[in-house]
Amino acid sequence: MEIPTQAPSKNNAAEFIRILMPILIIVLLVIIVKSFFGNIFSGLGSIGESLGLKNTKEEAAAIEKTNKKLAQLNTNPTQNPFNSGYYKQFNNCHLVTSTVVDKLAETINNAIGYIYDNPENIEGAIKQLSYKTQISFLSDFFYKKYKIDMYEFLQIHLDTAEQKRILGDIITYVNALPTGKI
Repeated sequence: MEIPTQAPSKNNAAEFIRILMPILIIVLLVIIVKSFFGNIFSGLGSIGESLGLKNTKEEAAAIEKTNKKLAQLNTNPTQNPFNSGYYKQFNNCHLVTSTVVDKLAETINNAIGYIYDNPENIEGAIKQLSYKTQISFLSDFFYKKYKIDMYEFLQIHLDTAEQKRILGDIITYVNALPTGKI
């Protein structure tokens, strides 16, 4: 085994500076360009918005609007069509077959992926139903199949600004449906 005869060199600091300098130059150029041409780039919003790390004002408003709709549904669970027991309060009501709700539940569950979510598929599945009792029946089936409340599933997984907007559209659609009581 050979023992080193020289102390470690001080090239580590030089290497660090060599890597860091181009990054600092790029950041400074961005700041300078934005300050001189601010009016041109004003439509882009902040850097955080441009990178998708911060919600725009419109996105924040959409999220707030959806959160208000969610809060309204939570105030009275027996009147919430996403409640799996909602349809059970009626002796006779409009439902759909188990085959239909199985396909819809699978569509909703599969719309959430590891990398990409497709909330439009969720909206499309829910819009195939015509009554609040059918939504509730779907929720009940979804819970039995996937062991999670469908309403909770939607709130957890539809979490970006655009997805929250779609969730708000879904809630608006469901609230406008007739009860389904026969």
